Amino acid sequence: MNVHYSLNIRYTWRPVDKKLYALVTTWPNSQILNLGSVDGDEVKGIEILGTPGKLKWVGGSAGKGIIVKMPCLEKVKSRWAWSLLIHTK
Repeated sequence: MNVHYSLNIRYTWRPVDKKLYALVTTWPNSQILNLGSVDGDEVKGIEILGTPGKLKWVGGSAGKGIIVKMPCLEKVKSRWAWSLLIHTK
């Protein structure tokens, strides 16, 4: 399993089912999370584990990074860290 480290975000990849996990350790103040290490051209959908529903997101130019709209913190169960499941193509 591959792991990539970024400021306040840790990535791990599960190639068997093409799932990328982003572990977020700091909640974004504006509810906008920039995942600069993710290729937007490869993303099918994003969700927070333990929270119902899909997250809205947009890809950066030429597949460089994605911007994720996070829900209100009150709607998410955890208060310390959050696991985003990124479904890839």
